[in-house]
Amino acid sequence: MARKTGQIIRRGPQVWMVRIYVGRDPETRKRNYIAKSINGGLRTAQAHLNHILAERDGYSEPLHRDAIFDRFRSLPYLGMPLPSPLAHRDV
Repeated sequence: MARKTGQIIRRGPQVWMVRIYVGRDPETRKRNYIAKSINGGLRTAQAHLNHILAERDGYSEPLHRDAIFDRFRSLPYLGMPLPSPLAHRDV
């Protein structure tokens, strides 16, 4: 089972700390983190965490649902009708 890579910690009403483990100090063996305080809701903090993790993993920008949908539309036709892009739009 995969481990969680980042953490979201509540610091107050509508204030969250997003942090990511980046390794240990070779001399002191203490853990090092990159942390940032985010104002807003939990979803805002989760979006920021996802963005930071994508940057760390080498993606220039996180994949959005529309980009993923376009990848599947470019696959060869397998005898099934392709879903409409409008079916996946938030209402």
